[in-house]
Amino acid sequence: MYNASNASNMESHQNHQIILNNQNLQRQLEIVPIDFDFIISNPKVFKTVNLMREYGANVIDRLNTHIGLIMAGKDTGKIEVTLKKKETNEPFFNIITVAKAKQIYNRNVHFRWISEGKLSRKKMNIIDFWILSPNYRREIYPCSSQTEIRQSPIVSWLETHIDDPFGLSIIRFGQLNERKVIYETFRLNATEEWSEKRISECFYHFLPKSRPRKGHRCRIRGVGMIYIPNKEYCEQILVQIQSHNINLIF
Repeated sequence: MYNASNASNMESHQNHQIILNNQNLQRQLEIVPIDFDFIISNPKVFKTVNLMREYGANVIDRLNTHIGLIMAGKDTGKIEVTLKKKETNEPFFNIITVAKAKQIYNRNVHFRWISEGKLSRKKMNIIDFWILSPNYRREIYPCSSQTEIRQSPIVSWLETHIDDPFGLSIIRFGQLNERKVIYETFRLNATEEWSEKRISECFYHFLPKSRPRKGHRCRIRGVGMIYIPNKEYCEQILVQIQSHNINLIF
């Protein structure tokens, strides 16, 4: 027997679903998608394991620009996705579960290498590969004090050296820099005494890519060096600090 009430409810549900689908499509059109073709590019055969590891590290490095693993707080274990709006180029943040990320970003990383004269192959979901790379993936830690972040000399340091239209900054982004230079330029923005160790830890906290591997300290001809990530990465960190999402720090 025909039930007009059930039919009406079904039609209402379908209309609501159509509206949600249209809204989701509109959001997708407004946001710049993640370029996974660029992230996982270079699917060649690697002649050595070291070259394959270098490729894997580059994949993680590119992916870190877009996602970070939340390590504390109510969203521990979830992934924060950073995208950009097409019109304004402003960052857009979204928090999803690892399972959802694997469902949405279902691309694979392919490895082909020569071992004992034989061709070996392996593929892995890009999110799984990222999760299983704790030494390279970007991790997000909540900060207890928003005011402390805004007042940290690292903010002024980033602003000064990123926004340098005349190219006068002695900081080399995306390269190794002398620790002495980093310490001296950092202290110019500090209102209190900062030890070298405290400055190093500040950089490691706000710019995780600057942290050396465990047990390693980079030196060139006996001079202590510290890696400063590329300018795009540092700009994103600065935007993150200054945004309303300031409680989540890389």
